[in-house]
Amino acid sequence: MSYGLPLDLPTLVEPPNRHLDIKSAHKRFSSRLDEFIRLSHAVVVAPGGIGTLLELMYVWQLLQLNALEGRPFILLGREYWGGLLEWMRSMPVAMRLVDPRDLECVHVVDEPEEALAIIRASHQAFLAEQAQVAEREGTAPAPAVLLEQATQDLADDLALRARATEGAAADHHAPAPYFPRCGLLPEFGTEEPAPDELPLAA
Repeated sequence: MSYGLPLDLPTLVEPPNRHLDIKSAHKRFSSRLDEFIRLSHAVVVAPGGIGTLLELMYVWQLLQLNALEGRPFILLGREYWGGLLEWMRSMPVAMRLVDPRDLECVHVVDEPEEALAIIRASHQAFLAEQAQVAEREGTAPAPAVLLEQATQDLADDLALRARATEGAAADHHAPAPYFPRCGLLPEFGTEEPAPDELPLAA
């Protein structure tokens, strides 16, 4: 299942990819970024422009501040991203504005297969951690059961979000409901926001 978050702005209406199963349009960059984070368990950044840099830095800062559960953070294309990382080392890190350890969370690869290998290793580690927690609590489901439950939780969450988006389409002033992350998955932003902080869906 593919899930897309197109923008619907007065100056830009971003046509959604025709291969998407679920579309959730956003009228604010901020709500779109938060939704990206809420849905993601890995972040792969392909070459892009200013919007891509905004999303990259937003995720990086959340990881830096431990405001986000740890997850694979991968830059695709050594030649493209090498200059940015070199600048980070030679300027912010050299000037002691950034801790060198803040660069350790970044993986840089050239091939999608390399990114997938990192994600798979992280996913296996996550399942093993969940199994250990379940075993300590006396309920030790098999990894396949954990995966099936996590997948179903995410599918249910996406379906709720899709229905909310479709219902709000008739009323552009209606805020989209807030849905916390699935319980089995690493959580981010599970505190219910104030009404004026709720994202607006088109």
